Amino acid sequence: MKEHAPTDLLRELRKDLRQMVHWLQRSLDMCGAMELDGDLSDEQYDALEALTSRYARASDIVFQRMLRCLDRIELESPGTLLDAIHRAEKRGFFRDERQARRLRELRNEIAHEYVTDNLVPLLKFTTEAAAELLEVMARIDQYSQKYEKETARPSEMKPIERMNAVRAGQVVDHWPFVPSIYEHGARLLDKSPGEVSRSAEWMAEAALAGFETYRHDLVTVGIDIYNIEAEAFGCRLSEGQGKSIPGVTSHPLAGGALDPSGLAIPKPAPGNRLGLIAEAVERVRREIGDEVWVYGCMGGPFSQAAELRGFENLIIDMHEAPERVHALLEKTAALATEQACRLAALGAGVNLFESWATLPLIAPPIYEQYVVPYNKRVIDTVRARYQTPPPAVILGGDTTRLIDLFIATGTGLIAADYLADIGFMREKIGDREIIIRGCVDPKMIEWGDWAGLEQMVCKLAEKAAGMTRYVWGCGCVSYDTPPEALLRFKEMTLVAQQ
Repeated sequence: MKEHAPTDLLRELRKDLRQMVHWLQRSLDMCGAMELDGDLSDEQYDALEALTSRYARASDIVFQRMLRCLDRIELESPGTLLDAIHRAEKRGFFRDERQARRLRELRNEIAHEYVTDNLVPLLKFTTEAAAELLEVMARIDQYSQKYEKETARPSEMKPIERMNAVRAGQVVDHWPFVPSIYEHGARLLDKSPGEVSRSAEWMAEAALAGFETYRHDLVTVGIDIYNIEAEAFGCRLSEGQGKSIPGVTSHPLAGGALDPSGLAIPKPAPGNRLGLIAEAVERVRREIGDEVWVYGCMGGPFSQAAELRGFENLIIDMHEAPERVHALLEKTAALATEQACRLAALGAGVNLFESWATLPLIAPPIYEQYVVPYNKRVIDTVRARYQTPPPAVILGGDTTRLIDLFIATGTGLIAADYLADIGFMREKIGDREIIIRGCVDPKMIEWGDWAGLEQMVCKLAEKAAGMTRYVWGCGCVSYDTPPEALLRFKEMTLVAQQ
């Protein structure tokens, strides 16, 4: 696919730059008259921390986006950030290199300052630096005018066109809308999640009903997204009564010392649902695959192992018998690879759900040793054999701390909630073909907390300013969420970009 012209990207970046100028100036006006030598009220701390947050995001737009884009337009070799700063100094953006370094280093200090006692001097520095950064932003905006082409955003795109463009890092008509719809799909059919999760026909109908209702940009097929593989290995599940999805009720390898040697890799059969999910994916792909990306759900190797052994037992085994844990992960990774290829062969993307690998359930070193290699094996195999939407590793928690490890797996999408340091994640990802999904709290949608949601959406929009590989999302949409509430959230994401 043809890459979007740098001048068109510059137009979008200038829009984001001017929007960020508005927010940073607003914070500076609120904080500039404060007396910082005395005790500060909670409201003053909130205002000052909003200033530091906006300063950090404005710095990211300047140093990571605008300078790089201008270098591309002027056919400069990418080089290091210091090279970009030297060229920016020659263009008259900064007084000298020392000013540029000071403004950028303050952004990094903001990102890593957590001690309240150290905040006051940091806030003083930020108040002074924000005024300087606003002057720099004005000079960059004025300089960039000569390159801007008066072209409009692309006309309204199909969901599949929008996601393909985002994957390629191109400008789209608006950021895609990618809510997490699983058991909520059963509500749209007026059925229980347990009933729908055991029928290929109803799983497909739930996904199709979701697309018809919300016209979202990525459709995921599946209700019981965590347990199909564990069940095939021998875990017993609950029926999933009422509004609940089926849950694991037994751990076949829980008793005694861990011994996975007798564990056979299951195949699709009448006694499991490995084939049912593939059948549902095939139908959804056939009916709407030319309009939208379609993904199939599956449990990741680590989460399968946690269900088979029991999470607490598995953690103990990592200390007492790590080689047996790896032997078990070899088995679960083998099934995960087979099932991922089964879905990818139908043209679907693959979501690896690693719900047991989230922070703080496990620490980053455990994630690096016991999650990354096996997720990477699955993803590398799918990428090597099939041309599909990019495989993704999905889990909640503090994904900022795991960014380097996510990159190591080869994932094509990373979920980040409104508290995540998206600027830090963007810097780490660089030009890699990885999409960030900015997520709001789905409970706020269910409860109709529109004031809170508006704040959250605006904060995410500020953090994502200038990004091309970004999509809107939320955690798992509950069964009880009214469809009109999710549609209202969708409308809020569109308004936030205007």
